[in-house]
Amino acid sequence: MVSAHGIPGTELPRPYWSLFEFDKVAHMLFFSILTFSWMNGFFKQSASYKLKVHAAKLILVFALTLAVLLETLQSTIFVGRSFQWSDIIADGTGVGAGFGIFYLIYGRVLSYTI
Repeated sequence: MVSAHGIPGTELPRPYWSLFEFDKVAHMLFFSILTFSWMNGFFKQSASYKLKVHAAKLILVFALTLAVLLETLQSTIFVGRSFQWSDIIADGTGVGAGFGIFYLIYGRVLSYTI
């Protein structure tokens, strides 16, 4: 995922539709997969009960920090890329989608195990 943020801007595909840009859809997809994977891993681990209980808060902080960090790197290091607030919003939307998918799949299980 981090390497996808470093692709030069000139090599990104141009969207054929106007409702969503490919870039924003990719941000949402990457961050929803990341969030779902983190939630799944933290939920299934048994080493720390506190980590399991506070996983959602930690993941929210880490994912949004990662989003801002990657956007900052795009504006300073990566060639042909720039900082965009809309990308951070798309990342945050992806985080919310990842949480939503996780709770749709495991919501009932969570109420019995925690």
